[in-house]
Amino acid sequence: MPSQAHSWALIYELDGGTRFSVFASANPARGGHTQMGFSVADVRAAVADLRKRGVVFEDYDEPGLRTIDGVADFEGHDAAWFKDSEGNVIEIVEFD
Repeated sequence: MPSQAHSWALIYELDGGTRFSVFASANPARGGHTQMGFSVADVRAAVADLRKRGVVFEDYDEPGLRTIDGVADFEGHDAAWFKDSEGNVIEIVEFD
C-alpha cells in the first residue's frame, strides 16, 4: 500500500527508508514521461556517481522544466531523469 498518494504518483516507502514513486500512463506500452522515481539523499552526488557508471541523463529546456548539468529544480526539489534500457524515463529526486 502506498505511503503517499498524489494526483501525479503513488509513493511507496520500504523498510530502511527507501522510497520510490510510480507514475500512471495513458499508454500502457510506454509513456513519454517519468515511469518511476527514486528518492535519494543528494541528487547531484547520485548523478555524479551514476555518470561514472555510464548513465546518460536527459536534458530538458521547456517551460516549467529546465535542467542544468542534468539536474532541475522541479517543484522545489532537485531532480534528474535518465532512460533505462527499454526507453522508460526514470527519475531520481531529492526530498527535504
